[in-house]
Amino acid sequence: MSSNKFVNAVVGFVLMPFVGSICLTVDYLVLNTIEFWSGENPVAANVGKTQQVLGSDGRYYAVKTLKDGYEVTSPTGEVSLFKYDKKQNIWSLTQQGVTRELFRFNADGTITTTVADKQLTVTPDQAGLYQVRMAATNGNYFAMN
Repeated sequence: MSSNKFVNAVVGFVLMPFVGSICLTVDYLVLNTIEFWSGENPVAANVGKTQQVLGSDGRYYAVKTLKDGYEVTSPTGEVSLFKYDKKQNIWSLTQQGVTRELFRFNADGTITTTVADKQLTVTPDQAGLYQVRMAATNGNYFAMN
């Protein structure tokens, strides 16, 4: 609005109740109603779109959003499919025609995953993440900078 950040902050605080109430009303009455009756999230309209994502290896991967997951194409052309099965509450990975379960959400709020040929059931918090890391590294935890 102006070059003065304090003026912008004051105007933002003054407008926040109005803009926030409009957004909450639209979300609560319109978007949630659509999602309830259709079973689909109207905001998640990225299905079919592809984004270039920089990997931790410094290379770009093409990530296409699917209705039930993601298709990831590596710089070498290898395709991996990450799929979510809504009925069983499971995420799986398909590579080179082989599908394996990555993890499942259990009814009691825990998560079951297989790491290093060991099946683990963990809580969805820092302690559970620590258990998975320890299983993946055979008890060796390396600090990263």
